[in-house]
Amino acid sequence: MIGTPLQLERSFFAKVHIEANPDYLPGQSDEQQGDIEITVSLNVGQHQQDPNRYQVRLSIDKLEGNKTQLPYIISLQIVGLFQVDEAFKADNIKHLVEINGASMLYSAAREQVLSITGRGPWGAFQLPTINFHNQNGPESESSEPS
Repeated sequence: MIGTPLQLERSFFAKVHIEANPDYLPGQSDEQQGDIEITVSLNVGQHQQDPNRYQVRLSIDKLEGNKTQLPYIISLQIVGLFQVDEAFKADNIKHLVEINGASMLYSAAREQVLSITGRGPWGAFQLPTINFHNQNGPESESSEPS
């Protein structure tokens, strides 16, 4: 098996807010809820002393059903510290970090939400899948972590 040039060194949740939505009406099917709108922001920064290290911060700021209320109100932020193999040469390494790093963090966020809501009054809730390649997807900001 061939390894990836991007390694997740560490990740942690800087913010987790999940609460049962008091306006939710149980018994609604997925079709009745309609599509789920999600606002995800992404912040990627390169380490100042080591150009092979990056920090990615992914935030879920808004989650709404477009037809009815969702069972949970969710807001969270997860931070990942990544290292790119120094032997890996590419024109746009930051793009690799943005897409793959964000995908890894979002997957961890989905698992966390499933785990927490599985103990909630409305049962387990799964965040929708999203595509980080999509130009209309999450907004991306750049910054320099220290």
